[in-house]
Amino acid sequence: MICPIGIKVNIFTDSQATIDAFHNFQQLSFPFTSRQWSKICSNSNLWITLFTLLSDNEIDLTLTKVKAHANNFYNEEADKLASNAHLSRDFLVINDAFNPCLDYVPQWNNITIERRPRKFLTDISWNRGFESFFNLFRNHKYRSNNIHWSSTFAYVNGDSDTCVTNFVSSQKKAHRIKFMTEELPTIEHMKKRRYDLYKDSKCPLCRYCSENFVHVFTCTKSINKIRFIQTKAIKHIMDLLYQHANIKVDITYFSSIPHIWDIDHRNTDTLNFIDIIKGFVPQILFSKILDKAKHNEMTSLIISNFLDFIYTNICEMVWNFRCNAQIELEKQAGITNRMKKLKNSSNNRRPNIDINCDAFNSTLANNSLGVVNKVVYGGSWLDFINWVNQVLYL
Repeated sequence: MICPIGIKVNIFTDSQATIDAFHNFQQLSFPFTSRQWSKICSNSNLWITLFTLLSDNEIDLTLTKVKAHANNFYNEEADKLASNAHLSRDFLVINDAFNPCLDYVPQWNNITIERRPRKFLTDISWNRGFESFFNLFRNHKYRSNNIHWSSTFAYVNGDSDTCVTNFVSSQKKAHRIKFMTEELPTIEHMKKRRYDLYKDSKCPLCRYCSENFVHVFTCTKSINKIRFIQTKAIKHIMDLLYQHANIKVDITYFSSIPHIWDIDHRNTDTLNFIDIIKGFVPQILFSKILDKAKHNEMTSLIISNFLDFIYTNICEMVWNFRCNAQIELEKQAGITNRMKKLKNSSNNRRPNIDINCDAFNSTLANNSLGVVNKVVYGGSWLDFINWVNQVLYL
């Protein structure tokens, strides 16, 4: 500090959030208690350092608001210095050992925790859970394509209130997750548990092909319904864009997006309409809507309504129809719900299929690197995952 002891200092800033936070902390007696420290949302070390200097040097500090980007010479100079410092390799290291508010400094992987511990633990939990999902072999396709993960999770969570237990919302969310992870009880999936009951079973609609997740939507008995839903979905997203953003676009604005409207029974490396049915949001679709809506939250809302429209129509026109056909076949075969719940006690079991997963392994999203990236560079831990997607995509 270059200020003499016991003087008054007036700092001009265009950050109202900083001024509000400073005034809130002024209401507390310094040094803060550990509980008060834990409620500092961000940059706790900087705030503690500032108030330590003010207290030790008996400085009376006042923050004054100035309008941003108003051709104020000194404010523009301060912005330039801040921008240059953000890209600079020179940085200030704060010694946490002299923190007057804490007897100990919480750390994680030798990184000081500078935000609310509960929120930080929530981030770690979410990041680790996502990494486990992201690195599953079945998801290798989505590691090499650009997925907008925030909108994808917003759709899966749907309209459920995180503070209230709602069985209807919980069941709907669980069903959406089964779509996303291809865990719907198709014939091939049922064979994993009761191969003795379903060994010779085929698709309940065409009764010719093996029924896996993709076949549910590419079966000759369902494909026309899927194309009808696809056409309605494109028109629906145009209506949503007009309703929420008052923007009209031609149908080719969305229909011309490559690959995402394809319906193919073969496994492909590109995102297609079946991936959208599962609930994955292609980054290119999100960007197309954002270019018109100009608002992230509005774009996420449009995407959620769009995916919910597809999910509802798929359930009503395709999946429920297929399930009713399967129930009738099981009744004819004498297969009851009780039998399906029992374990396979016979020697008639599904042959094991060896798959080389090493070729699809990724180490870019491990060890909570998303949280590390958030601590070091700010933003969200999902920002790191989006970066991983782009690297693998290239």
